[in-house]
Amino acid sequence: MRKAFSITERKPREVTNKVGVDTPSKKAYHNNREKEIAEKIGGVATPKSGAGLIKKGDITVANLLVDCKETVGSNIVVLGSDLVKVQKEARQAGKIPAFVITIQGIAKEYSNEWVMMPLNIMDSLLYYIERFSNDEDHASPK
Repeated sequence: MRKAFSITERKPREVTNKVGVDTPSKKAYHNNREKEIAEKIGGVATPKSGAGLIKKGDITVANLLVDCKETVGSNIVVLGSDLVKVQKEARQAGKIPAFVITIQGIAKEYSNEWVMMPLNIMDSLLYYIERFSNDEDHASPK
């Protein structure tokens, strides 16, 4: 006789991979990656990846609201709806939208973490980089 399925028997935070080793679930792995990225850029990972009613986005840092997407393969699909979502949430929070993608399948000698942002924001960023790189008072130490 078959045993009835019970939700309480499942281990929600760990799954067993093909070789029988417990590994973090996709959700736990994604949350850890968000925390790692947040630390790299001096931000704070949003609890529950912004699924709450008040805080949105995966990471907040300075005036940025950041969403993250990752793949272990060599390709990633970013939908227009992904970009619209982060823009809407950033606008509601009074922040600048950014989208971090991580492609694990890229060769180790190349960067596998990239940032996407609206072109007008990049234009402003380039303006400030140019302005401050030519300003003696703000030049980096040699």
